[in-house]
This record gives sequence, structure tokens and C-alpha cells, in this order.
Amino acid sequence: TEDPSNAALTQVYEPGSVFKLVTFSAALANGVISPNQDFTVPDALPLGTYTFHDAEDHGTEDLSATDIIAQSSNIGTIEIAEQLGENRLLGQISKLGFGQPTGLHFPGESQGLVPNASQWTGSSIGSTPIGQADAVTVQQVLDAYNAVANGGVFVAPRLVRATVAPNGSVKAQPAAATHRVIDPTTNAALVKMLESVVSTGTGVEAAIDGYTVAGKTGTAQMPDPTNGGYLPGAFVGSFAGFAPAENPVLSCIVV
Repeated sequence: TEDPSNAALTQVYEPGSVFKLVTFSAALANGVISPNQDFTVPDALPLGTYTFHDAEDHGTEDLSATDIIAQSSNIGTIEIAEQLGENRLLGQISKLGFGQPTGLHFPGESQGLVPNASQWTGSSIGSTPIGQADAVTVQQVLDAYNAVANGGVFVAPRLVRATVAPNGSVKAQPAAATHRVIDPTTNAALVKMLESVVSTGTGVEAAIDGYTVAGKTGTAQMPDPTNGGYLPGAFVGSFAGFAPAENPVLSCIVV
């Protein structure tokens, strides 16, 4: 049977690498990284009781910050998050709308599950910045990417554009509330980095002839509700992005 609920608003999932938008936007905004800054990226990184790996085995690599997001390196992202620090990372998670209602007031909407400072563990600086150990809705991810498409301005989502009276007259709804979440200079740099994901990185399948596309792929492990940990071989794949990158008219997410 079909689920009658709107899964984009009522169901949560671990977002995986699409969540790296949070880490990179905060690191750029706080001057922790520049797009061309180089990092030495090992194959594995132990943190707390967990050892983190990249999706594909590799020796120690030298990658720029842009390479790290284009290739979706978990280890490189964690290295950036360690420089950013817990407080600034958690602050950016909240600023971009995660862990709180969208404002749509949709029946059964989830606000997600994001660990706060009191729930932080020794491995959280590894899991959180790469989109593990937190649960979000699809709409929340889209809202964050939509903010980048809007030049760093968060636009509250809405379901109703206008109402039509019995006599046929149309009354437009008030404009959605907006507020700036990423400064313009940071946002412009972030868009260029997201373009590299599609031009040379993990998102080349999202390229469209004649258009520039900016976005990010995500491949998230699915938690095992019975035994804890993750289900072997079970993943949620996603892509969030917008086009044309230099003057966006469409933002979308596919999960």
C-alpha cells in the first residue's frame, strides 16, 4: 500500500554527504578554509571509538578544499570540521534550519534529530560534519540548498501560492519570510565549489548540456533499527542542487 504521508516532510533519514554543505559554508564564512587551500588527507582517521574512512580506499592524498567537496572526501571534510570546531558547526546546523520545523505546519512534520552540545561524543566531530548521526527531512535539505541558490538568503518554504474565491478572484499569499544565513562573498565561493561537484566530481551525472549546475551528492548508510550500527549494503542515495548556477531558477532534491 502507498504511504499517504508526505515523506519529504514526515520521514527522517541520515543525509550523508549532502549535509557537507553545512560544514563547508561555516568553514568558508569563518575563514577556516579558502577554496584552493590544500589538505593532506589520509585513508582513515580514528576519532573516539570509531575509525572513519573515505568511500574508496586511497593512499595519503593532497587535496584542495574544492577537491574535498568535489570528490566528497569524508576524511578531508572531518579535518576541516576539526578546525571549525563543535560550536561553530552546531551553530551553522541550526542557522540553516536543521533540527527545527520548516514553518509549513504540515500534519505529522518532523523537525529532525540533531545532536546538541550535551549529546556530543568523541566521534561526533567525525560523524556530524559528514551527515551521519543526525536525522533530517528531505525538505530541510532542500531549504538549505535553496538558500545557497538565493545568494545566501533563506526563504521559508510554503505550499500555497494563492487562494481562489468562488467568484474566481485570485488572492496571492504574502511573500515568504526571508533572512540571510550566508554572507554574499562566502556564498559565491560556495556556489563555485558546488559547481565543481558536477563538472569534475561525484555529481557529473547531474550535468545538463548548455547549463551550469551546482549541487552535491549524498550516499548515506541506513541505520539498523534492531541491532544498532548500519545495515550492510543498504544506502540512501541523493542529489541536491540548483540551476543555472549563476542565476538559479530551479532548486531540487532527489532521494
